[in-house]
Amino acid sequence: MVIALSGTPKTLPDQTDDYKKFWSEYQPCTLTSLRPAGGPRMAPVEVTTAPATGIV
Repeated sequence: MVIALSGTPKTLPDQTDDYKKFWSEYQPCTLTSLRPAGGPRMAPVEVTTAPATGIV
């Protein structure tokens, strides 16, 4: 899987150790999209990573 970061996209195994450590810990996240009227719709989500395979 390719991750969009500022700059060149990288696969998870190419990320720094700090990046991998950050995502190995529980991180509350939200997925936000815009409603037809323009207001935000936010949903809580969890992220799972598998650095050895590059899966996010």
